[in-house]
Amino acid sequence: MKSLNQLTNDGNEIMGPATDLVISLVAVLIILLSIFSKDNQNKDDQLAALDGGNKDLYDQLKDCKEKLQTCKDKVKRLEDSIKYIVNECNKLDEKDIILKRIKESQLKIIQRIAKSYSTNYINEGDSYSIEIRNISGNYETIRIKNDATLQRISFGNTAIFENQSAQMKNEGKKILSAIGIILKEELNLIKEIQVQGHADADSKSLRNRNDNFDMASSRAIAIVRYLRDHKRLQIDPSEHVLYASSFGYYMPVEREYQDTHWDIERIKNVNDGSLGDKNRRIEIVINYKELK
Repeated sequence: MKSLNQLTNDGNEIMGPATDLVISLVAVLIILLSIFSKDNQNKDDQLAALDGGNKDLYDQLKDCKEKLQTCKDKVKRLEDSIKYIVNECNKLDEKDIILKRIKESQLKIIQRIAKSYSTNYINEGDSYSIEIRNISGNYETIRIKNDATLQRISFGNTAIFENQSAQMKNEGKKILSAIGIILKEELNLIKEIQVQGHADADSKSLRNRNDNFDMASSRAIAIVRYLRDHKRLQIDPSEHVLYASSFGYYMPVEREYQDTHWDIERIKNVNDGSLGDKNRRIEIVINYKELK
């Protein structure tokens, strides 16, 4: 059996200079591996940090895109609102222009009627009146009521027609010609022209209700025919709404459309004596087109 010294000496013989070189190389390799491993770890950590930073940037970019889209949506809504406001302002301007034309047309009719009688008109707000002298030497009043899109012209019993007749007077034809010329000029503004015949409820008409309907309707029809057939007017009912109607004695001046508390006794009362004179009338109602 070898002693310890022998084994040591034997080992020295086996592990010579070459062995030391190998051991040194192995040690260097281990150190390099360690360094490389640490370097890789650092790079992994850096990559992880970069990935985390990229994710933050991505999230920020996504948030910015969402905010940008929100801003675009708000801008679109604002643009739509501005367009709407501009359109509404244009409509208002157009309405103002049309309303101005309607008022001018209404005033022209009043002026022409007054001129036909060589007199002046009286203005009280939206109401106008023209005092005229009839064939009997008595005075009667033509009344005009203007609304934004309606004009009602009320002629007394003998302003246009002979008394108790559907025969037009020359003065009546002159008035209708003056009115008709303006109506023809403004037909593009007018929705419809109504000619309404009205009568009074005297004792005779109460006994024979058809008399009043016939007289009122005959007068209204005569005016429609005049506006249709006169060579300077020729307002065609097939192209423009122009029609006649008769209320008989059922629509006295005092009666309002919304008032439903009427009966024959009340109609008699408002036609008592001279009160009935103002109910015998012809009304030309001009409805202008609605403004939208």
